[in-house]
Amino acid sequence: MGTVYLRGKTYWIQYYRNGKQYNESSKSKLKMVASNLLGYGTYKKWVHLRQTCLAHLIRKAKALSESKDKASQHFGKKILKELQLLCHWAKAPPDEDQWYEFYQRCIDLVFDHHQQKNEVGHWPVH
Repeated sequence: MGTVYLRGKTYWIQYYRNGKQYNESSKSKLKMVASNLLGYGTYKKWVHLRQTCLAHLIRKAKALSESKDKASQHFGKKILKELQLLCHWAKAPPDEDQWYEFYQRCIDLVFDHHQQKNEVGHWPVH
């Protein structure tokens, strides 16, 4: 168990191991990065950010892929394909190039649609 705190412009983590207190810099201005360093809990309390379980994202993508709205359907099919690839990689991890290509495709897909005034524009917010 540990905590995240802001010191100057950098987030730090504080945790205990064998009764001894440790403080380490995340070397980041993002609270999310520091929270990830603690590595506990499925969901973390992030300011203005959310972490969602993969199963929830897959269900939402599947629902979008079956939408009557063609744009939502197109987005849903594309993001569902990427999420399924991510699941496949749990057993057969990608190399570094595959990971960066996947990441770029997902970022491009989300940011290309983020201004839409529908579920696609708010992906992955519930």
